[in-house]
Amino acid sequence: MPPQSQLAPPEHHGLFQALAAHHATGDFDCGDVSLNHWLQRRSLSNQRSGATRTFVVADDVSTVKAYVALASGAIAWPPPPAAFGATCPIRSR
Repeated sequence: MPPQSQLAPPEHHGLFQALAAHHATGDFDCGDVSLNHWLQRRSLSNQRSGATRTFVVADDVSTVKAYVALASGAIAWPPPPAAFGATCPIRSR
C-alpha cells in the first residue's frame, strides 16, 4: 500500500464532496461576509495548491449549500495561565 501522502483524497465523503470547478459558489451566503468571500474567491485556488482541503454539500445542480475547510497551517496561541497547570493539553513553550 502506498504511503498516506500518496493516496488520492476521496471525492465524496458522505454528503460532502471535495470542492471542484463545477461547484457554484457565487450565491453562497452563510451570514458571514468574510467566510462567503473566502469560499467564492480563494477556496478553489487554495484547493488546487494544497493550502486547504475544502469539502462542500451541494444540491442537484452543484450549488454549494454548506462547506468545511481544513487548513494546512495552525494558529499559535499564547501559553495557558499557570492556574491550568497539567490539566491543560497545550504544552508550555
